[in-house]
Amino acid sequence: MKIVGLILLLALVGAACSIQDAAPDTANVAAASDPLPLAVGPAGDVIADSTTAARGGTRVVSPGISITEALESDLAGPLVVNGFLVTTADGVYLAETLAESYPPQPGGARLVVENLDTNLINGLVTAQGITWSDQPVRLLGTVQDGILHING
Repeated sequence: MKIVGLILLLALVGAACSIQDAAPDTANVAAASDPLPLAVGPAGDVIADSTTAARGGTRVVSPGISITEALESDLAGPLVVNGFLVTTADGVYLAETLAESYPPQPGGARLVVENLDTNLINGLVTAQGITWSDQPVRLLGTVQDGILHING
């Protein structure tokens, strides 16, 4: 009888450990000291296709929306928007695709990005004066007139 109790106890401990291991890790997130975050890291760094960012002591978890959805949105508050980050001499853009040129240019629907510290984004590549993300990133900000305003 003691052996059965010991086996049950070990099974419960094992189940509890596996539940704890299944919890998603915190994403590689860069947030400003300001109550609203500047940006979140590459989508590839995030488990379960969600992004976590600190916001005024609370956590914001969202898979984000496409640039087209952000442009069509009537929401007045901050949005988490997915896309490829591209910095050119003309400005900083969040684009739905990357053109196949080298270095790539922003392709498809795009937003102009204002007030973003690109040093907070991991995995950026630079060549010939163009900086871009090989993987989609998620940015948190308000969208108005084709501009994604990063609060920070």
